[in-house]
Amino acid sequence: MNKKMKWQGILNRKARSEKSGARLTFINQIAPTQLKLQGVSTLAESEAVLQKLIDEHHRHFAVAGGDGSFHHTINYLLNHCTGPINVFPIPLGSGNDWARSLGINTSLRELTRRLSNEPPQSINVFRVCSDHGQHWGINSVGCGFDTQVLEYIDSHPGQFLKYWRGLLKMLARRETIEVKIDDNPFTPSILTLIGVGQFAGQGFKLLPDARLTEGLAITHIEPLSNTALYRELPHLQSGRFVSNPKVTHWHQNDPISLEFSSPQRFQIDGELYPETLRLTVETVSNRVHVYG
Repeated sequence: MNKKMKWQGILNRKARSEKSGARLTFINQIAPTQLKLQGVSTLAESEAVLQKLIDEHHRHFAVAGGDGSFHHTINYLLNHCTGPINVFPIPLGSGNDWARSLGINTSLRELTRRLSNEPPQSINVFRVCSDHGQHWGINSVGCGFDTQVLEYIDSHPGQFLKYWRGLLKMLARRETIEVKIDDNPFTPSILTLIGVGQFAGQGFKLLPDARLTEGLAITHIEPLSNTALYRELPHLQSGRFVSNPKVTHWHQNDPISLEFSSPQRFQIDGELYPETLRLTVETVSNRVHVYG
């Protein structure tokens, strides 16, 4: 990377917000000639900063935050920039699943090395079309207990270990959905997940065959008994759960379509979206280059 390149962008003050001010100061002092971030607390503030950079013809954007920050930032950039965008992610979230999928070191002490030495990765993103329009995704999109966990978290803010609390509670009373994948018949599912990144749900290797540079990985889990389900929990982090006969996991280059028997909420990169009866997902190449 050209060491004279200037990265500008945002730091989400709500990502581990108790340390956000110190993190912003620290990051801006690491390499002031190469990197400058502005702290933002709302989506509107984030979009205003990004739009100003776009208007000034910047095409190299830094973003510090969690998976939600990366998701919203790249959505905005893809919707407002005509050509490829260059992104320098600084993971500050509790999950950092996209950073894990990219193989990015999450230590702030590595920022100087990352700024100077790391070549770009040209990665695929994916386009999701629902009954409500088009959205961009960078890691995964799904429906099932992952969505139910996020709904629980939204309704129980501030809980300690809230993701794990939500996961255990939702798995205990998980709801089965009926989903039709492409031209196959409707089948019951407790999770249907599609994406290009291997990790989701705060470090679970839910898409072990995913590749950031080609096609889509799909994991489809049929209803499991409580005993079978809790037996598989330790295997979610390694990806070994896909050997269970109730789990189907595959990779395809063609777009994929989902149809639900009743309207379902879905999530993209851990962000909840409104109910839909249909989803289509397809990869898009040559739009995002990731540094670091």
